[in-house]
Amino acid sequence: MTENHVGKVDHFFGRIKVATVSLDAPVRKGDWLRIRGANDDLHFRVRSMEVDHKPIEKAEPGQVVGIKVPAKAHSGSEVLRSDARPGFWARLLSWGS
Repeated sequence: MTENHVGKVDHFFGRIKVATVSLDAPVRKGDWLRIRGANDDLHFRVRSMEVDHKPIEKAEPGQVVGIKVPAKAHSGSEVLRSDARPGFWARLLSWGS
């Protein structure tokens, strides 16, 4: 399983389950991401991504984007793109988000 650094979590909005991420690499809707930190280990598919409250399909390095996540993500956690899909339960849990 190969994972590549994409960016870092800046902030998490709990009520709407959105993490703002500062990107160091491009991200597309449909990519499998992992948020990994001291308190986080989330695997999910990007289903919703916005810049300035406008939905986008692709984000470029240097942008700060809002990404819908399945659970709480802490500031400073690393965001990685994964080429391997997570296990059944992780996919099931990320399906509804």
